[in-house]
Amino acid sequence: MITSPSEYHRFTSYDRQRMGGHFLDWSNQPGVYKDYSGLPSISLTHDIPLPDAGLFSLAGGEAPAEPPTAISLEQLSQVFALAYSLSAKSRHGGGEFYYRSVPSAGALSPCEL
Repeated sequence: MITSPSEYHRFTSYDRQRMGGHFLDWSNQPGVYKDYSGLPSISLTHDIPLPDAGLFSLAGGEAPAEPPTAISLEQLSQVFALAYSLSAKSRHGGGEFYYRSVPSAGALSPCEL
């Protein structure tokens, strides 16, 4: 039984010598997307215009006097595409591997949209 925070830290810390026999099973990967069967889906725009400006110039603009009361599906699509989309893919083990714009420590979807 672990009896102190420091003992817990020692027990759960990364130790290269304790890690043996681990390998990636490329033939047994989870799906790229989660499926929420039984829930309605909304189709979002795939071809969305992206701003032709750098991040700092976009973020440094004037804030609107009043926040918008609604957002269009095109605007929502643009936010999702910029913040949380697949950014690249590569081939590993005879299959495709997808990279996300939001990295994770291995979880399929660290953020739900």
